[in-house]
Amino acid sequence: MIAPWRWNRRRADARVDTLPSLATLVACGIAAGCGHRGGTDPGDPVAVSVSIAVPMRTLHVGDTLRANAAAFDSTGHTLQGVATRWESSDPRVASVSSSGLVLGLAPGTTTITATVGTARGTVEVQVLRPLAFTVSVLPESTAVAASVIVDFTATARDVAGQPIAGVRPEWLSTAPDVATVDGDGRVTALAPGRAEILATVDAVAGRGIVVVTRPSSVHVTSVAPAVLVPGATVTIAGSGFSANRTSNTVTIGGVVATVRTASATQLTATVASTGYGCVPTRDVPVTVTVAGESGSLAASLQVAQRRTLPEGQAIVLSDPAQSACNELAPATGRYVVAVFDPSTSSTAVPFALRGAPSVAPPPVDPAAASERLASVAAAHAVRATSAALPDARIAALGDTVTLHVLTAGARGCGDPAVDVRARTVVVGQRVTVLEDVAAPLAGTMDDDYRAIAQEYDDVTFPLVESTFGNPLAVDARLGRTGRIALLFTPEVNARGVLGMSFNCDLLPSSTARASNEQQIVYLAVPTSSAPGFGDGRFTGTRAAWRRRIRAIAAHETKHVASYAERLARSAPFEEPWVEEGSALVAEELFARAVRALPTRRETGYAESLECELRPTLGGCDLIPVAFSDAFARLHAMLVDPAALTPVVTDPALDPGGAFYGGAWWLLRWAADHAGPTDPPFFRALVAGPQTGADNVAARVGRPWPDLLGEWWLATALDDRPGFVPQRATLGEPSWRLRDVLAGASATGDPRFPRAFPLQPRALSFGDFVVDVPNGVRGGGAVFFELSGPTVARQLLEVRSLTPGAAAPPLGIAIARVP
Repeated sequence: MIAPWRWNRRRADARVDTLPSLATLVACGIAAGCGHRGGTDPGDPVAVSVSIAVPMRTLHVGDTLRANAAAFDSTGHTLQGVATRWESSDPRVASVSSSGLVLGLAPGTTTITATVGTARGTVEVQVLRPLAFTVSVLPESTAVAASVIVDFTATARDVAGQPIAGVRPEWLSTAPDVATVDGDGRVTALAPGRAEILATVDAVAGRGIVVVTRPSSVHVTSVAPAVLVPGATVTIAGSGFSANRTSNTVTIGGVVATVRTASATQLTATVASTGYGCVPTRDVPVTVTVAGESGSLAASLQVAQRRTLPEGQAIVLSDPAQSACNELAPATGRYVVAVFDPSTSSTAVPFALRGAPSVAPPPVDPAAASERLASVAAAHAVRATSAALPDARIAALGDTVTLHVLTAGARGCGDPAVDVRARTVVVGQRVTVLEDVAAPLAGTMDDDYRAIAQEYDDVTFPLVESTFGNPLAVDARLGRTGRIALLFTPEVNARGVLGMSFNCDLLPSSTARASNEQQIVYLAVPTSSAPGFGDGRFTGTRAAWRRRIRAIAAHETKHVASYAERLARSAPFEEPWVEEGSALVAEELFARAVRALPTRRETGYAESLECELRPTLGGCDLIPVAFSDAFARLHAMLVDPAALTPVVTDPALDPGGAFYGGAWWLLRWAADHAGPTDPPFFRALVAGPQTGADNVAARVGRPWPDLLGEWWLATALDDRPGFVPQRATLGEPSWRLRDVLAGASATGDPRFPRAFPLQPRALSFGDFVVDVPNGVRGGGAVFFELSGPTVARQLLEVRSLTPGAAAPPLGIAIARVP
C-alpha cells in the first residue's frame, strides 16, 4: 500500500503561552462568537492588585518556605475567600503548590507568581545549593617524606547522602610547621611529624592525616615542559633516581605515568592519557618514588582544551571528544554558550554543565559536503512546456466535476475518499480554480477567485517554479492539464486546517484509488459573509480568508513541486521538517514578492508583521498574511528550545507545530549564507536525492552538526545590542529577529507573549554545576550566559548525569559577546 504524503498547513494547535488553538480559531469564524464562558456577577469585587509575603527570599535545595498572597480591590480593601493560582517561572529551580508552599529543587532564581482573576503579584526567590551534612577527606591517612606534595580532596554530602557539586571547602593544617595546605587541598610536607588536614563546608569539617617521615634521598629539581598534557612526554631531572627504569615509579597528579628511560639524574615518562577526568589547569605534584622514598615538584597540568575567543568570535564543537572538556583562557567579559544535540532523534539526552575556575596564573560527511549547489541547480533547471496542451482532467469554465478528497486519518492512497462536486470558476494560464458547490458562500465568490487566480499566474506559480522546482514535473504522466488545480472546499475546513495536498494525486488511479491524477491544492473556504478581519488571522470572514489563503496556496504549491520533482527523479520524498520549513519559505517569498521586500536585507517589524497583525491600518486590508504565522511558531520554539526543535515533528512532543517555525528559520539562515540568491539552494534541496539533515548539509557544504551549532548561536545573537559578529554566519541577513518579535509582542497578540523568548540561564565564572535532567532533543539546544570577574581560566565540562559514564553525544557552541 502506498502511504499518502499529506501536508496540512495548520494554524497552531493549543499550547500554553505559545500559539492559540486552531480549533478555537476556526470555531470563532464558524460559530456566532467565542465569548467568555461563565463569569462573575458584575457587582462582585474585582482584584486589581496582589501582594506576596514570604519570610525570606532565599532557601536551600530541599528546604521549603510558605508564600502568602493578599488580593486588594480598587479601594485597597483586602478580598477574602478568593481563589489564588500559584506558578513558578522556572519549576526546575523551585516548585510551588496550590497553597503557596515553595520547594527548592535546584540552585538558581525563579519568580513566584500569585494570580487572582486578572491581577498578579510576584516575588523573586533564590534557591541555594543544599547545606553540607557530612564532609569526607581523602586520603584518610598518608605517610610521606619531607618536600613531597600530596593532593587531598574533600566531598561534601547533603542530608540524603548525595554529593554536593561546586563547593570549595576551607582547608586548614593543624600543624603548619609539619605540613601546609593551600586553598585547593594541596599539602606540602615540611618536617617530620603529624598534622591533621581539615576541610570545612558550612561549618561541617572532615579530616585527613599526613605523617611526615625522615628526609628522602630522592629529589626532583625540574620538570619539562612547563605545561603537561595527557599523552605527552615529560622529562624529570633530579637525584636519587634508579638507572633501572622499572625501579622508578612516577605519578603526575596522583596518576601513574609510564617511565620510558632512566638514569640516576633524569627520567623520561609519558603522561597518562586517561584518569584525570575534566579538571581545570592547575599545579599538580610530579612525584618520583624509588625503594619507598619519594621526591616531588609541582608542575602545571592541562587536561581541558584551551579556547581563546576575541569579542564577536565563536567556536562550534560538535564532536563529544572535543565538546566534553574545554577551558576559556582567559575567562573575561561575557559568553553565550549553547549545548546542542546534533542528532535528529526525538529522545532527549540528559546532561550537566559543570564549571570550575583555574587557580594557576596563565602559562607563559564531508563527501556530501563537496557537492556544489550551482551544478545541481543547473542540472535541474527545468521549465514546464505544457501550457498549450489540452485540459484533459478539468472541465471547461462553468462546468461541474467530481473530485476525490482522502478522508481524515487516511493511511494509504487506497483508503476511502470523499467525493465533492466542484464548479470550474477560473481557467488561467497555470491555474484552474474550482469551488465546492457545498461551500457556505458558493456562487458569491467569483470575483475573489478571479483575483486569486490572476495573482497565482503572475506571482505564485512563477515564484515556486523558479525557486523550488516545477510543480508540473510529472504532468506528462498524468492528464497533461498544464495547470495546478486550486480546489476550495469545506472538506479542508472540516479537517481543521487551511490547506493540504496529497502525493496520491500524482500517481495513477490504478495504484492509488483516491488519485485525481492531476496536481491539486486543497484550500479552505470562508464561512461568513460578515465584514471585518476578526483577530487579523483567518477566522472565517471573507476579508480575513483572502488575506491568509493566498500564502497558503504558495505553501501547498511548493509541496506539489517537491512531490513532482522527486517522483520525476525516482528520489525518496523529503523528511517532514525540511518539507514544511521550505514550504514556509515559499509563503515568506510570496509575501515578499507582493510587498517588494527583498531577502538578504534586514527586514523589521514595521515592514513585515505590522500590517498582518493590524489589518485596519491604511493599505493593509489586502496585504497577505504569511510572516506572522512563521514567527509565531518560531517564538514558541524559542521559549523551550531543548524540547521543541526544528527536526522533531512528533505531534505528541510538539502539539503546537513549533517545528514549522524552527525549520523555516534554519533554512532561511542556511540559504542566506549559501549564496547570494535563493533558487540555487532551494532547487537543489528539492531535487535531492538526499533527505533531511544530510540534504541541508550537502546544500550548505558543511557537516550538519557544525551547521546546527552555528545556527543556534546566530539565532541567539542576531541583532543582539552591541554584538558585532566577526563572521557573517553569526547573524541572519534577511531579518531583524529581535525587532520583529518585540514589535509583535507589543501588539498584545497572545502568540507573542515575550519580546524575545530565548533567555539563557545566567551563570557566573567559578564553580557551578547545572543539571539538565529533562535533557535536549535532537536539533535542540540549552542556552547559558556566563560572566563575572575575570579568572585565569574557566572550565566548561559537558558530562553525563550518571557518575563515571562517558560524555553524552552533545556539542557545545560558545560565542564571546560584549
